[in-house]
Amino acid sequence: MNFTDDEIQFLLKKYIKDKEYRRVYYNNKYKTDEKYRNYVRDYNKKRYEDIKLKKYIDNGGDENIGKELRAKNLYTYFIRNDREDYFKEQYNSEYNLINI
Repeated sequence: MNFTDDEIQFLLKKYIKDKEYRRVYYNNKYKTDEKYRNYVRDYNKKRYEDIKLKKYIDNGGDENIGKELRAKNLYTYFIRNDREDYFKEQYNSEYNLINI
């Protein structure tokens, strides 16, 4: 499939325009939409703790202790952000693990 120079230029301009739109849209959304902002931060914190747990287990750590540490770190994060109720709803097993 060969493209002409005009088609290539059209595709490049469209790509640049779409990329700029997404950059502006998500930049604005992250700064103004609190729900989206919390979602992104929670997702990143959960991912960070999951990776940290995997490294702990790979280095010979006990899995139960690692899961407890992960739960405590997540709980501390949500307490610090005044969202303890959300933690109890979304991370029920972690919450029960801490309170046993």
